[in-house]
Amino acid sequence: MEFKTIILAIAGFVIGIFAVIGVTNTISGNGQNGIHVISENAVYIAGESCVINAGLDRANDDILSEARDCAELHGAYRTLRHFDEKNAKELAIVAD
Repeated sequence: MEFKTIILAIAGFVIGIFAVIGVTNTISGNGQNGIHVISENAVYIAGESCVINAGLDRANDDILSEARDCAELHGAYRTLRHFDEKNAKELAIVAD
């Protein structure tokens, strides 16, 4: 393997770890009742909507970044819901 490939793989892994930690911290600490303030211009409401102020004075990159943050939060909530539903079914089987 090339040295450059190894460095890129390690960098990708580290970035992935920080992304998981960031989403987990956001869900557990910042999201009171499923409401997450992404920025002063964007809010994610768990499982319902993502509201982004897209005024004409805002840069496209800023809006896209906030949309990505909404998508990451949405994915985390979907994963948690799936995990909870699966565990509930398994617990129901054990209880019977």
